[in-house]
Amino acid sequence: MKRIVLTIAALVVASLSFAQEYIVLENNIGGLARYDVSLIKQAYFKSFAAEGQGTEASPFNVAAANLKCKEIGETPSTEKYYIKGTLSTIYRSYSTTTASFYIADDETGINRIFVNEVASPVPVADMKKGDEIIVYGSLYNYNNLTPEIAPIQIVSYNGQKYEIVEPSGTGTADDPYNVAGVIAAMQNLERGATTTENIYVKAYVAEVSSFIANYGNITYYICDLKNGMSQRFYVYRGLGLGGAKFTSENDIKAGDEVVICGKITNYNGTIEFAQNNYLVQLNDQTAGGGSSTSGLNTDFTAGIGDWVIKDVVKPEALTYIWQQTAQYGMKASAYLSGKNYATESWLVSPSFTLTAAATMTFSQAQRYSASGCTDLHVMYSTTYTGGDINASEWTEVTPSAWPDGTNWNFIDCTAAIPATAKYVAFRYTSTDTAAGTWEIKTVKIE
Repeated sequence: MKRIVLTIAALVVASLSFAQEYIVLENNIGGLARYDVSLIKQAYFKSFAAEGQGTEASPFNVAAANLKCKEIGETPSTEKYYIKGTLSTIYRSYSTTTASFYIADDETGINRIFVNEVASPVPVADMKKGDEIIVYGSLYNYNNLTPEIAPIQIVSYNGQKYEIVEPSGTGTADDPYNVAGVIAAMQNLERGATTTENIYVKAYVAEVSSFIANYGNITYYICDLKNGMSQRFYVYRGLGLGGAKFTSENDIKAGDEVVICGKITNYNGTIEFAQNNYLVQLNDQTAGGGSSTSGLNTDFTAGIGDWVIKDVVKPEALTYIWQQTAQYGMKASAYLSGKNYATESWLVSPSFTLTAAATMTFSQAQRYSASGCTDLHVMYSTTYTGGDINASEWTEVTPSAWPDGTNWNFIDCTAAIPATAKYVAFRYTSTDTAAGTWEIKTVKIE
């Protein structure tokens, strides 16, 4: 079917003959938009010249921002711009302080751009048509159809200025991202994709969204400013310190400083923390099992602590290989719905320092593993510094005993760890013909 696009002039004439309240027409960058005919009449065929340089001193007007979106295309720009406009329509309110809305070059909203999910410095209920807003963020043309700004910060609202936060950090335990940093680093993560590595982010709790008591998780927003007036990042179904379950929605609150560890995902175009992220730090409290000059001591039934999971081979059919449980500690398995899967997954300790050779004592259970537990490996490294597990040398050690696999009883085992070791790890492997289950309850090095 041939698409017929009317000009604004033709639409106004047509509107005199038809009782339509809304009409779809081509916007100024070649996309389709839905307009209120009465507002078109009010515009008196007004056109808006592109103005501004996109800088703080000379922000784009909406006409200029829209043209820039067309030039940039579907991928958000790495460069950020200042855009000045008038609040036209609140599209959706996510909470009392977060909303998506349109700004335009005047109150008619004829020439507008979409501001996607931004923390407002004023309550959403108090936002009104005609408010003057300056925003700062990346520009792009969503689906090559709709000009948008995201991620975004409001830097001025009716003349009141607000602080801009620039990206910082590298996403490691020693140098976590801030919110601006993780958004910038992950802006090219493909829709539906999830990072293979855990990412660390340090920020403030902006708002608690929901608490699921059965699973002990909380969904909430974080941001870079303690007052909540900066761009927000969604934390989906996060766990407490070290992976422990939350007991109440009041376990965290707006203004709390947190360090979060977990995988980042692009869920339907929204970059966020994937489920089962957990807190490494909550204000002055830290998770157990952190770095220590005297070794390491972790009880996995209380949480994963600062240990990290490195999936080297994980089929799409498996949501996870290692999983923390309150009853068994860390549990690894690649058996699902009657099928074995070929995998490789590492449970890696935080770094530690030894002053002399030490003994690692750990409580373990296993069943259905290969004969002699040749698919289970206890490792240490003197060169690993984080990141790619295969980029450093690892040495396998033989534990004092393996569970015989006839039951689920835990046994205490030991392994010799040299003074030069910086990390230890439990490496689980499986094949499509044999996938055992390995459980680690406690680990201590002294």
